[in-house]
Amino acid sequence: MEFIKTSKTIKNLILDTLKDNSEEILYEIDKRKISYKEVYKQMKCLGTSLLEMNLENKKIAIMSENRYEWELTYLTVICGIGPIVPIDKTLPENEIINILTSSNITTIFCSKSYERLLKNIKKKTKLENIISFDNKAFKNLIIEGEKLLNNNKRYIRKEIDENKIAVILHTSGTTSKSKVVALSNKNLYSNVVELKETLNINSKDRFLSFLPLHHVFECTFGFLYPISVGAKIIFSKGIRHILSELKEKEITVMANVPVVYEMLLKQIEKQIEKGKTTEKILGDQIKYLISGAAYLNPLTELKYRNLSINLMQAYGLSETSPVVTMSTNKDYRVGSVGKPLKNLKIKVIKKDKDKVGELLVKGDSVMLGYLKDNTLSKESFKRKWFCTGDLVYVDKNKFVYIKGRKKNVIVLENGENIYPEELENIINDIRGVKESLVFDKNNKLNVKIIIDKEDILNYYNINEKNIYVTLMKEIKKINKKLPLYKNIKDIIVSEEPLIKTATNKIKRNENIKAIL
Repeated sequence: MEFIKTSKTIKNLILDTLKDNSEEILYEIDKRKISYKEVYKQMKCLGTSLLEMNLENKKIAIMSENRYEWELTYLTVICGIGPIVPIDKTLPENEIINILTSSNITTIFCSKSYERLLKNIKKKTKLENIISFDNKAFKNLIIEGEKLLNNNKRYIRKEIDENKIAVILHTSGTTSKSKVVALSNKNLYSNVVELKETLNINSKDRFLSFLPLHHVFECTFGFLYPISVGAKIIFSKGIRHILSELKEKEITVMANVPVVYEMLLKQIEKQIEKGKTTEKILGDQIKYLISGAAYLNPLTELKYRNLSINLMQAYGLSETSPVVTMSTNKDYRVGSVGKPLKNLKIKVIKKDKDKVGELLVKGDSVMLGYLKDNTLSKESFKRKWFCTGDLVYVDKNKFVYIKGRKKNVIVLENGENIYPEELENIINDIRGVKESLVFDKNNKLNVKIIIDKEDILNYYNINEKNIYVTLMKEIKKINKKLPLYKNIKDIIVSEEPLIKTATNKIKRNENIKAIL
């Protein structure tokens, strides 16, 4: 084997996979099939060219839709060049400029879709090289690298420090400005190994990649994890295609967000009403559907399980590479995000009367820290325990239940704590409600409700003027089941979606500012 084997690195994961899966197919892209051996070869070629460009130890950015070249570039960079900086392609121009300048990026890889944007902002940054996956420049790097390989073994022999920065993530803040998370090879390697020990995945499995790869949940679970077991990766063509792709591509594993699973459930239920079986809709090969990055309605989880589909919850953060807890098809509780991964330690501090407190995590997958923010890094750790900012309850069997974010807690004048997410989850179960946002107005709880107007008018058999009154009646029903201090006093009805991050998390502060 040509790579020098190091310890807890992604390079090591690739080496281990190549031992038994060199000839196996890693990517299926339409009619094109790319083996593990071919990916390994192209990594060496591209890496050799990048070193010839004097990019060793330089930060390299990447911005495109999910595709093979994104993953090839990511692997190449962290296995022998330097830190990779994945950029959310949906960010506004000023934020992209900020990331490029603050990280001193001189080289970025992109798809044709973003080439013009990057060329337009080039003068406002330190960019020197804009390399598009869709033109000859990218292909030439691989061709030229191959020519150099016989006499140039620098990339092949490059040793990786498992504790140095490998990935720089600009997280999408839901309540505050973006944080810059620094992850090492050891962080990513450790999380992948934990996943391997938790789920029964092997080289026969087929992963559908849909969530954006710049998000660490997809990057770790839907990309690095399948590679570690010799599985196959298939890129989804879009949200409208997921249901058909699950069956036609014989997908066995997929990670996604709750809103997608809710959409898929509606499609499945409609087809069942027409007489189709679950097997005819999805096939009989699905092993795991993993839900993460946001709250999953327990009712949705229960409906999937009643259809004999293993929909399981995972919980984590960018700072933990990301998975901290996970359910399995045998070891789960509906409504829980599962138990901690085997070698991760958790504890709950500052518990209230209901035994709800802040979750702290310790283990090899916890980040190096926040880049260029020593103060925030120090504040986020208590004696090597990372403070997640998430409020949880842990039952006697170690199942973790998420209650909300510490920063989102509403403290009323009477001293009672309100977890807005808890109330929103209940309100979102009202027929015709798409999403909601609970907020404090003059020490009274209010909620903004986003509706599916057509569904409400048809289901309740009312006209448009009666929507507010009808929803208030539903809210009053909910209030009767809650302690008085948790009662909702008034509502705002809208059809406009709440402001969200790229991974569909509600930007709480921005939405509340827009309301108040």
